[in-house]
Amino acid sequence: MFYRKFEDTFRGTKESVKQKQQVYLDFLLPILKDTPKKVIDLGCGRGEFVDLLQEHGIEAVGVDIDKHMANDNDVIIMDALEYLQAQADNSAILITSFHMIEHIPFEKLTQLIREAYRVLDANGILILETPNPQNIRVASEYFYLDPTHIRPIPKDLLKFTIEHYNFQAQILQLHQPSLKRNVTDIFRSPFDYAIVASKQEIPQIVDNSLSLDEILWGIEDREKALYEQLHQMQENIQSLQATIHEVKADAQQAWQNYIDILNSRSFRLTKPLREFVLFAKKLRNYLKTKFKKPRKFSLRSKRAKEIYQKLLEHNKQS
Repeated sequence: MFYRKFEDTFRGTKESVKQKQQVYLDFLLPILKDTPKKVIDLGCGRGEFVDLLQEHGIEAVGVDIDKHMANDNDVIIMDALEYLQAQADNSAILITSFHMIEHIPFEKLTQLIREAYRVLDANGILILETPNPQNIRVASEYFYLDPTHIRPIPKDLLKFTIEHYNFQAQILQLHQPSLKRNVTDIFRSPFDYAIVASKQEIPQIVDNSLSLDEILWGIEDREKALYEQLHQMQENIQSLQATIHEVKADAQQAWQNYIDILNSRSFRLTKPLREFVLFAKKLRNYLKTKFKKPRKFSLRSKRAKEIYQKLLEHNKQS
């Protein structure tokens, strides 16, 4: 019961898994139509792919060793390898296994591939789907979330092994995001991949994946572009620093000119006059606010001269 709950929690609902498996139907349905040969799903689990095929009128046999996983399906409770060993030669048109091979030792995987080759007829197809360790998040974390996983299987290793046992094989990357040649491809690579194999050459299935070498070349291109951008930014910073230095020098010169003016003899001599002008302005503003028709106040008047004289005397005393 533990693993059934685990699948429900972490793999997703049956409907979501069936939706992902729709990708196989385009090239499988024409092959499976009106064939008397068996269709076998090894490690069928909750039976998503068996249900999907039955919805399209294809009878399939589900095989799983865990009776709790297959509680609602017409499933044969048996070890996958033992089931294949009990089948006649050339008796199946399709053998599939979704996320099972990472649960078995490599030696048992090679035995399963050999038995699949024997059981499939000349036009039969073998599909093995498994987590994609090229995705760093899968290889470093998600794969080990399942305690029954043994080890991730690189796609090139699996393809080589299948071809070693006389299959014609190609890689199908699943749920591929839009690819750009940069470092993020290592994180955004598909979570899963599948090997589609047959005794005979099969039509090319679209594979828009990037190898790790291609990704690394993309990283170098990206690094070169970033270096050029950084170099341009450094030149802009140097130009800005030079402008700041010039502005700072002008500001210092302006400040020194201001200090020189304050310390000049002419500035000190004209201080009483500046104070008188300021006083006159204040007085004029006062008269404007005090009277609707303020009296005229001229700087040349006798009264103004008297005020100016008092300011001079006050300045000398201070």
